[in-house]
Amino acid sequence: MQGMCHQLLQILQNPRNHKSYAAYQAYQRMYADMELVEVNGQQRIQCQYTYREPIEEKFAPQNSNMDEALKATNGVIQRLLKIGKLDEFNLQIKDMENMGTIQRLTEQEVKDLQNKIIISIS
Repeated sequence: MQGMCHQLLQILQNPRNHKSYAAYQAYQRMYADMELVEVNGQQRIQCQYTYREPIEEKFAPQNSNMDEALKATNGVIQRLLKIGKLDEFNLQIKDMENMGTIQRLTEQEVKDLQNKIIISIS
């Protein structure tokens, strides 16, 4: 983990690795806000991220892209089925869940999100 962190930090610090000076500056801010933390006995990189817009507005229910995300997800699933890679994809998703990178929502959490979207649009 230490080697990977060191490698990531080197990439972030090198201006040639970025397409623009603005991207370089953004990565520098991210680098400055990074810290190595321990979670459940494992080291993790934690980073604060500054949004351009207030989070409450950016991720407000009325700004949801859930329909587009579902369409895109279904398209990915269909392509994976077609090429026989869905099982491999599911294993990768499971690995990310186990690492804590992503978290599966319960059916109730999904329903709650859908209700918030419907109420805020009405």
